Amino acid sequence: MSIPRSHHPKTLDIRSVTNDLITLIGLQLESATLLERQGLGCFLFGMEVAGGRHAGLSPKQLQDRTSDFLQRSLDFSPDEAVSLTRNLIQSEAADGNPTIKSIVSRGRDGYGQWVACADESLVMNVTAVLLALLRAASPPPS
Repeated sequence: MSIPRSHHPKTLDIRSVTNDLITLIGLQLESATLLERQGLGCFLFGMEVAGGRHAGLSPKQLQDRTSDFLQRSLDFSPDEAVSLTRNLIQSEAADGNPTIKSIVSRGRDGYGQWVACADESLVMNVTAVLLALLRAASPPPS
């Protein structure tokens, strides 16, 4: 499946991208686990950072936009969105959480895939991230 994009606005419409990405990967948000929503949120934050830097958004604008799309598009409560946004921003530091930092980096790559309309690569990228998270969280077989 491909999502048609006739143009690329200077500022990434992260809520629209979120909805399109959920459609592309076939995720049912109402049945998604918290871990899946968090992983997708981290990935999308990376896309937002890459697109935001390209558009010249300030760190405060990125923070506000991230908290907003986490609430409106991924069904996080306001407190959950603020907490995850804080963790995402802290992951940008040299000593940030390596797992979050890695997912954010994959999201930055995802921004390039989105802009290039490389939907198949984008789907493989985000799906690999979510599968790795779910595998890591699953108890080992007995």
